[in-house]
Amino acid sequence: MTNLIDLAARVEGLSGAEWDVACDIVQFLYDERIPIPSYGGPINYDPMTWQQRHGLDPTASLDAAMQLVPEGWWPSMMIPRRGNEGIWYALRNWEAAKVSAKAATPALALTAAALRARGL
Repeated sequence: MTNLIDLAARVEGLSGAEWDVACDIVQFLYDERIPIPSYGGPINYDPMTWQQRHGLDPTASLDAAMQLVPEGWWPSMMIPRRGNEGIWYALRNWEAAKVSAKAATPALALTAAALRARGL
């Protein structure tokens, strides 16, 4: 299984979208049978073929990144103050758990935070 903390750290280190990382995320979704809301269920065939057909790239799209947020969690974005680089996203759930991530774009930050939440 993919180490989600390492994958989240890879996402945070990106300066923009990266297809190889998106493919690693889709492989994780397939391995863990995690449902994708916009697809209507989990990926049910070869994940790389699925990736080519559906183009889910959470490193490039905020909408795609939202597909990774676990059920019962909600996001909040924090805009940096002057002099701070990057965008912060935090995810919280009803049990008062919280994860956060900082990255170059909102999609990357939300993707990293969602991966961390799934790794709890």
